[in-house]
Amino acid sequence: MQVPAPAAKREGGLPYKWIVACVVIFGTFMSILDSTIVNIAIPRLQTAFGTDLNSVQWVLTAYTLAQGVATPLTPFLADRLGLKRFYILALTGFTLGSALCGVAWSLPVLIAFRVFQGATGAFLTPLAITLLYREFPPQERGTVMGAFGIPILLAPAIGPSVGGYIVTYMDWQLIFYINVPIGIFGLLMAFFFLQESEIIRDKSFDIPGFILSATGLGLLLYGLSDASSSGWTSGPVMGSLGAGLVLLIVFIAYELGLQRQGKQPLLDLTVFADRSFTTSNIASQLVVFTLFGDSS
Repeated sequence: MQVPAPAAKREGGLPYKWIVACVVIFGTFMSILDSTIVNIAIPRLQTAFGTDLNSVQWVLTAYTLAQGVATPLTPFLADRLGLKRFYILALTGFTLGSALCGVAWSLPVLIAFRVFQGATGAFLTPLAITLLYREFPPQERGTVMGAFGIPILLAPAIGPSVGGYIVTYMDWQLIFYINVPIGIFGLLMAFFFLQESEIIRDKSFDIPGFILSATGLGLLLYGLSDASSSGWTSGPVMGSLGAGLVLLIVFIAYELGLQRQGKQPLLDLTVFADRSFTTSNIASQLVVFTLFGDSS
């Protein structure tokens, strides 16, 4: 995704860049809150659908797999559709997916709706960061990312409490419906306040790169998700993890090769040559692992 120069400043009132920060917080907060609430509701879903734990676990696994497969599409779709339009579409899809999950009449239907919800929700966080980087100069990005981190910290903290209350005293459908008013409010803010970015219509799509990344991430995430029930040393888990890692290594080599040839890769992996960028990403992932491990 390209990060154009900041848009013109608004005359009076809150600067536009901080309006962008307020807008994107809603989508990020909602997607993280949803994950932590649903984690708590798994036993309730098992009872509601009268099925075993391994089957209902796919409510979480399918969502994670869909996110892993869809996330690498973000740069291409953002350039082709425009940041504002794509953000609104992603938030609409996630909100609609939440409402559909609430009306699911069987476990397979709920899993299918979770795939749709996860695929659209996968775009929200990378789009939010891109929108912030487009408006804030480098010297202010640390400050805005600190503010952006507030929903990331709050959602895993309050999600288990909210989810526990809902599954104890209310219908399980509310764990999904709770996203709808937040999503609608976020959509209204995005529609009225965000400014569109430049649309790049001639950008080509890296089909081999997408196939490699989608298959590799899918197998890796499946292996990690299935390890809790099948065991780390089981054949399917070891096979999925091994195949996923091999495909991701091939993906990295392929993308770097495209970069050297001056072509358009699915992801620009050369940014990881920046030590500060790589270190900050590793630190962020460790924080996320800690938060979500604690909330689940």
